[in-house]
Amino acid sequence: MNGADASEFEPVSWLLVFHRRCTTPVLNRFVIGEFKHVSAVGWIAASESWVFYDPSLNRTQILVMPDSPGVAAYSSIAVGNAVLRMPVLARRGSARLGFWCVPAIKHLVGLRSGALRPDALWRDCLANGAEIVSR
Repeated sequence: MNGADASEFEPVSWLLVFHRRCTTPVLNRFVIGEFKHVSAVGWIAASESWVFYDPSLNRTQILVMPDSPGVAAYSSIAVGNAVLRMPVLARRGSARLGFWCVPAIKHLVGLRSGALRPDALWRDCLANGAEIVSR
C-alpha cells in the first residue's frame, strides 16, 4: 500500500492449519511426514472478518468472510488437522523462494526458516513463538 499503515486491516497473528491430507491425491504419497499441506486463517478486527489464505501448487486462494460464516468455514477446515496460532514476526518478511505452501506461509508470517516441508515448518513455528491450538 505504498508505505501507508495498513496494520489494522491485516491479522496480527495467523491460525496455521497443518493438513494431514492434500487435495491432490498423488501428493499424499510423496510428501514425507505427518503434515502434507499448510494454509492460514486470520482475523481482521477492523472489518470483523476472517481471511483465508491457501497457497497450493495450482493456484493461491484468498477468501474474506464475515464473522459467523468465517467461523463455520474455519471450523470445517480445522477438523482432523493441527492448528498453531502464529504471531506475525516482521512486517518486512523474508525472501520467498518457491511457490508451494511452506515458503508462502513462512513469508506470510515473516518467519526466517530453512523449512521446506510442513513438518519442519511446524517445528520452526513452535520454536519462534507459536502456540498449539489443536493437535
